[in-house]
Amino acid sequence: MSIVLRVVCKYFLATIVLGMAAAVIALSVGRGGSVGFFDIWFNVSDLTPLHRILIGAMGATTIGILFKCFYHLHRLMTNYSRAEIFTMQSSSHIRQIGICCALVGSTEMLWPFVPHLLLAHPARPGITHGADLILCGLIVVAISWFMSIAAEMLEENELTI
Repeated sequence: MSIVLRVVCKYFLATIVLGMAAAVIALSVGRGGSVGFFDIWFNVSDLTPLHRILIGAMGATTIGILFKCFYHLHRLMTNYSRAEIFTMQSSSHIRQIGICCALVGSTEMLWPFVPHLLLAHPARPGITHGADLILCGLIVVAISWFMSIAAEMLEENELTI
């Protein structure tokens, strides 16, 4: 099962890289087309070069966080495939996944306000769902704390035998 999940993680990593490459190309060419993150779309031809750079930087930050999340998930599945479940390294990967989830939730909450900073007549911001990702991320960080305690207990048990 972990092999399937590792392949799925690699697929998502490749998709994230290709999506960012497409966004960079669209923002740098600037002839027609649109770029969107979290259902917020920008017509590239309406943006100034400075606005393109700002959207590209925020998009790169968002996509970088997603990439880091799937990278740590891939590493965690690699550890699980080697039966290294209750280890400090696995709990560290779980903690990083939780932090990334909280950061993605934060960026999802910030994206609706980007058009208000860049455009003269922005559309009304929609309802965002970043708070649920922040909460899930914090719960995953708490789970990683329990995993690190379990890893310490496992190490103590191995030393006493």
